[in-house]
Amino acid sequence: MNTGNAKTIERILMLMEERGVKQTFVEGLLNGYRGKITEWKKGKSTPTNAELQIIASFFDVSIDYLLHKTDERNPPFHQFSRDDVKVVARVHGNLAKEDADELYRLINENFDKFMSERGRL
Repeated sequence: MNTGNAKTIERILMLMEERGVKQTFVEGLLNGYRGKITEWKKGKSTPTNAELQIIASFFDVSIDYLLHKTDERNPPFHQFSRDDVKVVARVHGNLAKEDADELYRLINENFDKFMSERGRL
């Protein structure tokens, strides 16, 4: 595994641990199969740009943060886009009920904080 990829995976795993999110949950967000992240850890594959975008959006960090190009987690202010809404809709349809419930729990717990930090409330 190249060093850059190892650092990216390490950062993704750290974010998962901080938020208490299971590996299978993130794999569901990515429309992935169980074991996808294990393959990343073993260097058998690497996250695609699309997968990094989904992970960055979910954890509210920049792709540059995931790639260790910066230590600043939060991207600059942005408006919700149609793409954000599409990601949540697509994700919900591909998650097991338990994981979909977890997604909504996380959204509900963090929505006000997310919006107020962006000056929208």
